[in-house]
Amino acid sequence: MKRNIQFIVLVLAALCLNTEEAFAQNRSYSGDIGIEPVRLEQSGDFLYIDMNFILKDVKVRTAHGVDFIPQLVAPANTYNLPKVSVKGKDEYLAYERRLSLMSAKEKRKHVAPYLVKKSNKRTNDTIRYRYVLPYESWMADAKLNVQRDECGCGESTLMSVQPVIDQVTLERILSPYIVNPQTVMINIFQKAFPLKIISFCESSFCLC
Repeated sequence: MKRNIQFIVLVLAALCLNTEEAFAQNRSYSGDIGIEPVRLEQSGDFLYIDMNFILKDVKVRTAHGVDFIPQLVAPANTYNLPKVSVKGKDEYLAYERRLSLMSAKEKRKHVAPYLVKKSNKRTNDTIRYRYVLPYESWMADAKLNVQRDECGCGESTLMSVQPVIDQVTLERILSPYIVNPQTVMINIFQKAFPLKIISFCESSFCLC
């Protein structure tokens, strides 16, 4: 029985190692890219979306790239924001070449990313993502996620989704203060003509 348990433990350990190795091979970069939430806030007629991408010792394989696609997700709607791309040397050159060969019609249809960063050597950096949208009513129930395409393949089934901010901070609407003219006049009258208070003094009334 003890020998069987040891065998099962060894098999599970081997499976975990193989899973980690397969994941590492599918990733197009080494190092770590973390996401730091900053703000998801409505102010006036606009929604402010702020976060930081923290790159620690990151190096992207030369012919690969990694994409981060911020998303506003609500029960009524999902809205993709401009993505952040970190590309290896050859992939970055290919991207620039594709842009240069675009026709005028293709350029009009092209959805520009928020940022395309070349990573041909190990990098420690912070990408500050700051974006503003016209506020719409459905956004009140939205949360901020980031879809991570870490293999650079564009297959949504292989992408992971990271929650960043779970709700929008809505602008506080102050209730208007309504002045009651009658109350104002009473206060003015009392200040101008203070009344003498009648108190009870040893079983008889007296003026104080």
